[in-house]
Amino acid sequence: MAETDDVRRRDDNEVPVPRALDQLPEYTKMFLAQCRPEEIETLKGISRLDKEASEALFRLAKLDTEKLDLLLKGLNYVKAFGTVGTLGKWLVISVVTTFLGSMLLWEQISKFLSIFKDAPK
Repeated sequence: MAETDDVRRRDDNEVPVPRALDQLPEYTKMFLAQCRPEEIETLKGISRLDKEASEALFRLAKLDTEKLDLLLKGLNYVKAFGTVGTLGKWLVISVVTTFLGSMLLWEQISKFLSIFKDAPK
């Protein structure tokens, strides 16, 4: 099927596209006029979602507040776990490098002191 100016294809469904802003319903024009630029970009991103992602988004929108709060807490736990994991990684790296660095420093200090120990009296 060839695309025309007033019809576009999306997931094998034909969706009529208004040729101008004047063809939109009044409430839609008022809604868009009140949106900030970042909200418009969010709407554009949502409109580009594939079928599975849009269905998941609609399922999230239908959740009651208790389940949504539980979901958001779970996401916060996942982010916190990632932060703790990163902290743990750098903590282990710091301990190992401090240990190796102190061993190398002690070896050089012992070599330096052995010069005076073996010196003629």
